[in-house]
Amino acid sequence: MKEGRIQWIRNAPTLIEKEIKKRSQEEFYEIFLHEGALYLVASLGQKNTLGYQINIQNINPIKTDQWEVIMEQKNPPKGKKVAQAISLPISIVKIDVQDKKDLPKEIIFKNIDHKILQIAKIEEEVRV
Repeated sequence: MKEGRIQWIRNAPTLIEKEIKKRSQEEFYEIFLHEGALYLVASLGQKNTLGYQINIQNINPIKTDQWEVIMEQKNPPKGKKVAQAISLPISIVKIDVQDKKDLPKEIIFKNIDHKILQIAKIEEEVRV
């Protein structure tokens, strides 16, 4: 399983970029299957200040048909001044898929304390 991070939304496939932009106001955790790759997306939604971060830290198989994705989230320090600027804290991981049989049926997004944030089922590929 080869994985890599996508640093900028514009580097994601166009269909996935459009879906991310459409949901930019909300916090969401989602998976996309597209052209032989699985994309894991964790977004905190649009923020009005800097200092927010989200990072997909680990991807662990917990059963043959289930993976967990552990994410770390950081917020700006309370009581400290932070720059006023629109930001979209997001983490995107691309996993190359050799065979769809190797994919789990569902992916469980959890925070660093292992609290479940979202359970996503792998379905069909993203299409136009």
